Amino acid sequence: MSDTDSPTIDAPVDELSLLEGIPAEKRASVLRCLNARVARFEKGDILAGRAHGTSCTRYLIEGEALIVRYDAAGNRSILGSYREDAVVASELAPQFCVANCLDIVATGPCATIDFSISQEIEGCPCCIKHINRIKGNLVASLTDMNMQLVKRLDTLANRSTREKVLAYLQERSQEAGSRTFSIPYNRQELADYLYIERSALSRELSRMQREGIISYDRNRFALTS
Repeated sequence: MSDTDSPTIDAPVDELSLLEGIPAEKRASVLRCLNARVARFEKGDILAGRAHGTSCTRYLIEGEALIVRYDAAGNRSILGSYREDAVVASELAPQFCVANCLDIVATGPCATIDFSISQEIEGCPCCIKHINRIKGNLVASLTDMNMQLVKRLDTLANRSTREKVLAYLQERSQEAGSRTFSIPYNRQELADYLYIERSALSRELSRMQREGIISYDRNRFALTS
């Protein structure tokens, strides 16, 4: 991981929901009031983890990351994924990763904005008003994360491997608004997400393709029936 200490955030932030409701001309000064810094990560780096609590808010602005959970025996399962424009760690829930044995792991190069909303802010009243708006936006982002975890529980409630796979693919299709779509996981990651063996997943995908239910090429899928 590397940190950028420049007071200018050299990263795409104009379209972030984090800054929704804040005038474009005020965003740079608000980020300065928060002492915001850009942190950059490579594949496999941990953005937030079970080893320690969260001392700042970390917001993903580039790249993707997996939400990985480990059980008492060290077995891995994937609870979901983050794409850019999502909070991956927050002072509003500082022990979330620790309490739930989670690591947030970069799937490739990515970047975050790190800042603290709990420190005493010395700034103009205008900035303080906008910082309160950021706090509200963070709560909305955390709510979205909880909804993602609930969706996973709905998928896992299905009994058979086929039911789990089809429920997940239908959900992704609905999110994409198309019967052709991409998923953020490779085969092992998808197996970990669905809590099934990779070999069982591969067999079921092959059967479903032979039966004309789906077609796929790597992580690109289509629902064909």
